[in-house]
Amino acid sequence: MRLFQAHPDIQTIEYSFMNAFYFGPEKLSAMNLVTGNAEEDEKLRAGNKSETYQSAYDRLQSSIASVNSTGKAVIIKEHVMMIADPPTLMAHSTTSLKQGSQSIPHIVDRSSNTLASSSNPTILPDAFIESVNPIILFRHPALLIPSYYRLCCNEVPGYSIHDDGDLAVWASLRWLVYLFDWLKVSDRGVAKKIKKGKQAERRFPLVVEADDFVHEPHVIPAICKAAGIDSAHVQYQWNREERPMKTGDFIHNHNSTLMNSTGVVKRKEGKPRDCDIDLADAKTGWQQEFGDDVAGVIARYVELAMPDYWYLRRWRF
Repeated sequence: MRLFQAHPDIQTIEYSFMNAFYFGPEKLSAMNLVTGNAEEDEKLRAGNKSETYQSAYDRLQSSIASVNSTGKAVIIKEHVMMIADPPTLMAHSTTSLKQGSQSIPHIVDRSSNTLASSSNPTILPDAFIESVNPIILFRHPALLIPSYYRLCCNEVPGYSIHDDGDLAVWASLRWLVYLFDWLKVSDRGVAKKIKKGKQAERRFPLVVEADDFVHEPHVIPAICKAAGIDSAHVQYQWNREERPMKTGDFIHNHNSTLMNSTGVVKRKEGKPRDCDIDLADAKTGWQQEFGDDVAGVIARYVELAMPDYWYLRRWRF
């Protein structure tokens, strides 16, 4: 999202449903996130005690309308598992919802008075999805899952990979596959396999591998063209925003690496493209970094996620 933050015609909105997912009365996360500071923890709980999925959605809609009134377009960034269909999500995790302690959330689109349809793999009303141009961004599981583990291990007090009820959710690309498959067979988008070097109309949903932002020069201009955005204002270098890590503060640290960066970083010489990662070599690295036990868990989830990775990669452009 830093690529577009200085764009004069765009306003970005990020992670509108994160607090509802982690802290609200309808929370879908199994994790008990704390900062390690009793006073801050109490403020966090108090500040989110009424943060439902509906309130988050209403605020998002209000923000979109406000931005649009200035003539700007909106780019919305969200982790798809945070807006996944709750019953489907519950089947993959050990959330408190499975234990029957909380109500299953839902969202009503105020303007159309509609919910998500039965086939919709998200909690978002169909009317909302019909109003946006979806871009599905994915990352290689051998990078995604260890990164998630490092963040949790370092920033969640008492974290254990064996007790993480959210691990199967975060470690899976299945949420992206569910959404993509629904979009490509519905009237909301026509997915086409686009061969590089050939002129063709690109229709939403667009599928993009994170690695391609850095190493495929055509990707960002193509996204901009498809979305009607002037690519001349995309920034590849930016000023660093001082954002020190806060021990125990998962939400704050979620974007700290990105905010502390100064631009798009090219791959080091000799390092393979993400799609060429050798999983055996990767596991050896995890064993050295995390130990055999954790490395084995990570390797197992990586293996489970690889079919979805290759499937999504077939549709990237």
